[in-house]
Amino acid sequence: MRANQRAGFSANDSGAYMPTQPENREPQSGSAAGPAGLLHPLCAISGITGIGAAHFDGKTPALAVFAGPHAYVSARWYPTARQVPTWNYLAVHATGTPRVLDDPTDTFELLRALMTEHEAALPEASRALGKGPRELADIPFAHLDPLLRGIVAFELPIERIAGKRKLSQNKKPAERRALIAGLRAVGEPSALAIAELMQAEPGTEGPR
Repeated sequence: MRANQRAGFSANDSGAYMPTQPENREPQSGSAAGPAGLLHPLCAISGITGIGAAHFDGKTPALAVFAGPHAYVSARWYPTARQVPTWNYLAVHATGTPRVLDDPTDTFELLRALMTEHEAALPEASRALGKGPRELADIPFAHLDPLLRGIVAFELPIERIAGKRKLSQNKKPAERRALIAGLRAVGEPSALAIAELMQAEPGTEGPR
């Protein structure tokens, strides 16, 4: 989840994509984390489509989906004709009952932590560009305050977490090797990542 902090959320058949801040400590509001950890998502009110604060009442179950690498798998790569195309992927599903954080200080601190983490991860060459704010505290309060009022922060105590993967595990070793070669020929980062994951599957012998 740390590698991909943008999650798709679903509650009562509604959904939206939101940035998140995974935590391994107690939240500032004093709520207990779930048995599998704690997740702090943030969503802009103007960007919500079909899902809103009413779903985050601490009672309604929700699902957060973190998508990992994924790639189209062409049927042409198989050594035989009786095949169909598919899509291989890696994902993490986290479930719990989210609740809104009402204290504006919590929202500010979550935004500050999110910005600090991602700014620090920027390559050095890109960090040297521009004259804009480097930290949340650099943004003038008169500009930041109305934006903060348009953001809903909530926490999701994670009750259950599960990894999901589809890596052509049902195919024969020779077929998986053929698919790996096809994905490597595509050369796109996500396709290459899926190829490496497939290569690591038990029974997939052959050149790396």
